[in-house]
Amino acid sequence: MIKQDYIMKMIEQFVNALAKILFNKEAGNYKEAINDIEGTLNNLVGVDHFLINTLSGKDIISLLNITKDSKKANIQCIIIAKLLKEKAELNSLSKKDKSIPDIDYQKSLSLFLEGILNYKADDIDLSKYYNDVNEIVHRINDSKISKDTRFKLFKYYEQLGEYKKAGIELNKLKNIDFLGIENEEIQFHRKLNEQKAEET
Repeated sequence: MIKQDYIMKMIEQFVNALAKILFNKEAGNYKEAINDIEGTLNNLVGVDHFLINTLSGKDIISLLNITKDSKKANIQCIIIAKLLKEKAELNSLSKKDKSIPDIDYQKSLSLFLEGILNYKADDIDLSKYYNDVNEIVHRINDSKISKDTRFKLFKYYEQLGEYKKAGIELNKLKNIDFLGIENEEIQFHRKLNEQKAEET
């Protein structure tokens, strides 16, 4: 109960911080909004924003999982993902270094997928972040998506029942000889066949 209360409090604080960030974004106060993002990362997530900028998405996930509290780590993944997505958009709007948004989008996608795929409780509506994932996928250069992130994207589409998109990602993984993809392909087609059998 104490852990659950802590997580809900963290989410409430995040929602309040995000509202302020979005207000400054809409008002064109991009620098203030970015400062709010950095402050939220430092104070709420407890990870220095300079470290977030330095680490890859995979390294950030490993850092969060050090605590062995998977539920908290997955929520933190989603919070950081949302903040990085907003930061990427703000940097694009303020016409800063164009490489910064790309890097932040890549990290954001990896973290969103990690949190959504692994958060097992039903006390939070994760579907409200699906649009964020879709927006990033459409904005990011497909060639910039790492192997690990692409695998998570495949599992994400599969979990959502978007089998056509999942199949596309599966084929891309096959083309790059992703480790263990043969077994995943067998299970994927088995699931499709079972679904077709249920529909007939």
